[in-house]
Amino acid sequence: MGERRRGGHERAVVGASAQRAHRPYAAIVRHWITARIDDLRALWQLLLLLAAVRFRFRGPYLRWRRETAFGHDPERWPPARERRRAVLRYGAWVSRMKRVRRW
Repeated sequence: MGERRRGGHERAVVGASAQRAHRPYAAIVRHWITARIDDLRALWQLLLLLAAVRFRFRGPYLRWRRETAFGHDPERWPPARERRRAVLRYGAWVSRMKRVRRW
């Protein structure tokens, strides 16, 4: 966090340069918080979708949606973790599109 001096000792950074030293950390935290909020919005949109299809996971609409996204043959589907990530990205996309529509 400080500047290196001869002999390996650090000198404390004060003032404006100290604020600049903490900016990357703040940006990382801000990005992480924003990503979690986006995840929550995505989950909310997925919950609304499930409510719209009356929680019929094997119903015609969700079956069509799954086959459109991953194909008809379950053996050729990506691993479960990638499928969950793709579904969450879809929920995030729906959330962004609904926010854009409100403008």
